[in-house]
Amino acid sequence: MAGSSWSLPTSINSQIFEFFRSIPISSDSNKHLTWENNENASFKDFYKEFFSSENDVDWAHLVWHKKHSLRHSVYSWMALSNGLKTSVALCARNIDVGNITYPFCHIHPETTAHLLFECDYSFQVICRLIPQFSCFLFRPNLAQAFQFIAGLDFIREVKLGLLLILNIYVYFLWAERNSRKHNGRIACAVTLAKRILRSVYLKLDSWKCGNLIKEKLMVSYH
Repeated sequence: MAGSSWSLPTSINSQIFEFFRSIPISSDSNKHLTWENNENASFKDFYKEFFSSENDVDWAHLVWHKKHSLRHSVYSWMALSNGLKTSVALCARNIDVGNITYPFCHIHPETTAHLLFECDYSFQVICRLIPQFSCFLFRPNLAQAFQFIAGLDFIREVKLGLLLILNIYVYFLWAERNSRKHNGRIACAVTLAKRILRSVYLKLDSWKCGNLIKEKLMVSYH
């Protein structure tokens, strides 16, 4: 805008050009641009409008909780959205990957469900991190794991710590899968659990109730 008129490049589409020119610009200093009749619109309003056509999911607040770590939560989001490029997922896209068995057990096809919980190696890791998972008679999927944590009888801060552990678990398990598949480096379940706990410990250092959560969940840097 230039003063009370539009200043648009002539190179843009003529229909867009005329659309903008049809919108009057008031010279009254008391008036300004609004968004959906909201004179104090923020980026959050634009963001919600952009995704307004998308379906709501019941796990979003558990993945993207108040204390989430973007680096780790994004892998849980991809797993829940069928975005992890497992061997089975690549084959479904007609990408030949050769051997589709999971590099941890070398028996079952590599699916997201098997990667995260169905494989004995993976389940051993999560049970070391969150012992409450050992009560499952059948292996859960990731969505069920999040809902299970949400239903535990813990204070909110401890639940956030458990959600952090679960997100970091998904990240490190995928990293371990890639390490085995592409570099030939292997870590046992105990070693991987210790790596995850170190990462959780460092994250909790920046939390206001971090020391309390470390004590409740027995998270240590060792």
